Amino acid sequence: ADRTSDARVGMTVDPVELEPVTVVVERRDPVLERLGFYERRQMTNGTFVDREDIEAWSPTVATDIFRRVNGARIRLANPLDPLSSAVILSRSIGDRTTPCYPAVYLDGILVHRPGSTPAMLNHLVSPDRVAGIEVYRGGSSVPIEFGGTGAACGVLLVWTRG
Repeated sequence: ADRTSDARVGMTVDPVELEPVTVVVERRDPVLERLGFYERRQMTNGTFVDREDIEAWSPTVATDIFRRVNGARIRLANPLDPLSSAVILSRSIGDRTTPCYPAVYLDGILVHRPGSTPAMLNHLVSPDRVAGIEVYRGGSSVPIEFGGTGAACGVLLVWTRG
């Protein structure tokens, strides 16, 4: 008691090797995040295309984006207007003479009712303005806020960049 001692202790560095750490960053568009795009992508069985996909595909017109969407077909609505190509969802096709065109929402606003006339999507938006798309082939797959009568022909949701 009441005594102090000095002691010198030498220590060496002995590093511990750890497993490599991998960091994956998913690029998310803040507009699509706010609109629920990513949440619906995880919870529904629609087809989702984001800006990264669109840039990789280099579409020249909006309907070109749908050429890579499984189950979507592109049909020229007016042979005199090359921009008149329209999207038809394969599950929703009626007979060959009267196809059933899907509803189209642009930034959450219904711009085309489903039925026998095509939406002129290429006249509504250019691919460089598209942030993402959602494709629902019809019926129960369509989120409630975009469903309702006429969803049997399918629904296309087109979201533009902010």
